Amino acid sequence: MIMDVLNGLLFSRSVGVVFLKKNDHFLLLTKDKKHIIELEDVAFSIWENLAKPISFDNLLKKLNQEYDVSKEELEKDLKEWLKQALKEKIVEKQSKA
Repeated sequence: MIMDVLNGLLFSRSVGVVFLKKNDHFLLLTKDKKHIIELEDVAFSIWENLAKPISFDNLLKKLNQEYDVSKEELEKDLKEWLKQALKEKIVEKQSKA
């Protein structure tokens, strides 16, 4: 059921979030300019893939090709990351047209 809901959505970077690379660190400045979020390697890869709206399933497929981890583990981690990113308002969701 959750996958059906997620697959009905597209995810993308929130407008107004600033990305910085400083000394091999990947940083996001939130829209309200009050918080800095450091991205680890996998989170940076997710961020790169969110440059254009993408479905959960397509994002999962791309990451699964990139990382040597079970699809189940990756799916769980991706759901958690997106949930937190939506809460932090660094990612937006929209219904597929």
